[in-house]
Amino acid sequence: MITLARLFSHGLVLQRDAPVRVWGKADPGEKVTVGFLGNSCEAAAGMDGKWAAELPPARAGGPHTLVAGDVALLDVYVGDVWLCGGQSNMEMPMHRVVWRTPEEARASDGLIRQFLVTRRFLFEAPADDYGSNESWEAVTPQSIERFYAVPYFFAKELRRRYDVPIGLINAAAGGSTVEAWMPEGGGQSAYKNAQDVKKAQDADAERERAWHAALRAEEKNPDSALWQPINPTADWGAHPDLRKNGSFWFTADFDCPPDKAGRPGLLELGCIRDSDETYINGQLVGAITYQYPPRRYNVPEGLLKAGRNNLLLRVVSCRDVGGFVPDKPYALTVDGCVIDLTSGWRFQPGIAAREPLREAVMFEKEPAGLYNGMLAPAAAFPVRGALWYQGESNTHAPDGYKDKFARMVGDWRRRWRIGDFPVLYVQLPNFGAPGYTDSGWPQLREEQRRCLSVPRTAMVTAIDLGEWNDLHPSDKKSVGARLAQAAMNEVYGDKDAQYLGPQPLRCEREPGGGVYAVFDCGSEGEMRVECVKETCFAVEGDTVRYAWEDTPSGTLIRNKAGLPAPPFEMEITPTAPG
Repeated sequence: MITLARLFSHGLVLQRDAPVRVWGKADPGEKVTVGFLGNSCEAAAGMDGKWAAELPPARAGGPHTLVAGDVALLDVYVGDVWLCGGQSNMEMPMHRVVWRTPEEARASDGLIRQFLVTRRFLFEAPADDYGSNESWEAVTPQSIERFYAVPYFFAKELRRRYDVPIGLINAAAGGSTVEAWMPEGGGQSAYKNAQDVKKAQDADAERERAWHAALRAEEKNPDSALWQPINPTADWGAHPDLRKNGSFWFTADFDCPPDKAGRPGLLELGCIRDSDETYINGQLVGAITYQYPPRRYNVPEGLLKAGRNNLLLRVVSCRDVGGFVPDKPYALTVDGCVIDLTSGWRFQPGIAAREPLREAVMFEKEPAGLYNGMLAPAAAFPVRGALWYQGESNTHAPDGYKDKFARMVGDWRRRWRIGDFPVLYVQLPNFGAPGYTDSGWPQLREEQRRCLSVPRTAMVTAIDLGEWNDLHPSDKKSVGARLAQAAMNEVYGDKDAQYLGPQPLRCEREPGGGVYAVFDCGSEGEMRVECVKETCFAVEGDTVRYAWEDTPSGTLIRNKAGLPAPPFEMEITPTAPG
């Protein structure tokens, strides 16, 4: 029986002007005839049942039919395929950010398609195929929220410029390290096989279930006599009743105008560490079990009353110190009427946990596991290039990231067998308290800048696209657009496409002692800027650092197009006298 690998499903996109490689399984020794666009070839299944065929390159277009034996794939297009990898900021789906661009909720483009890879870890050997639930899908109002946001906006720009089908193989995993995406991993995982993984996952799940059940068993409903006033976005660590782990109750009353009573609304409560259950007038309107997603809960029709209403939250802090993230929206919006929810809060402890909940095993950080489970089945499938947005999970030990990235890219290129395909990547954005420098984020950004020494790579700067209080900034449209501009310039040869801000060339010390940085601004020529704090510089001895903070607190250096210079570290070059 002839079957095709899961990458070859109805609606797939093949890479134009590249060999059409097709593979699958059949009975040992069985002959398989593959046909596409008038070309055909015959392959034979080996003793392991695997077969592979290669047909001549094809031009962009479609829809076509691809045939392998008695299997016919319909709605096949030829265009440009991009492999999209990394961690949570690459993985973030459109449903998390579509509120910023609500028109995208109605998006429809049959020639932007994704193959969404399910998260899986394998440590004993690379997988040879994907699962039966994975297939190609096009952008429709029904599917758009499942698309990765950065690749979607990237693809949209390419479609607008070049009008060719764009295929996205989306394979990312939140929390992952670069080592997890390297075929060899750069180390040895403690987990040798699927049994080890399942055993650890089952133990983690049972520990978490028991921890939450113990809280519930001892917890009582809030006591109306015990409410205390509180600013929930203040530092919980400074409050003796809040710096523990366990459950907490928060409440606030708000007034709804009579003409808005009964109308549906949107409740925004920033981000909350770690989990919450949120009630309005005693009815559950939303619950999220982990800290990162913004709390944006739909309030159903008929729930809001004219006059006084009550908001009640059960918040659980599992480990470290909990809290409501400051400088986020805290409001209820009903028919354009915004009801402020930043004040008038009260709280009382629920029940303290006997001990913090131990963190689950992060298989996303284990060497080679994600490459084996999520990328290996796509190896040898021709692509135009790769997008990479990762690094946050390597900030704890940034030294050597450049070498790991270089090794990963080299391994990918060897296994894909299409030469040195381009890799476009995102330098980490601003995140964390302004002025802080010891987190590892500045060092990791510099390692990423040095990754440009890897041939056929391009880096887009995002130091102005982050949010100091959110690991997952919501402006994915700008990130995708900058990556698209990089592709247009570096891959498609459109040198008018701008993606680079001012690029540091050298730092000079004047005979009088002043230090200046010289930037290459492309067609604008060179820019010379004095290295002062107001423009995000710090000079220490013979070293200049620019934007060397988690979130730079000065004015960023930009070119006329508004694109920022990348953070960097550089030694000072003495200026010759005269």
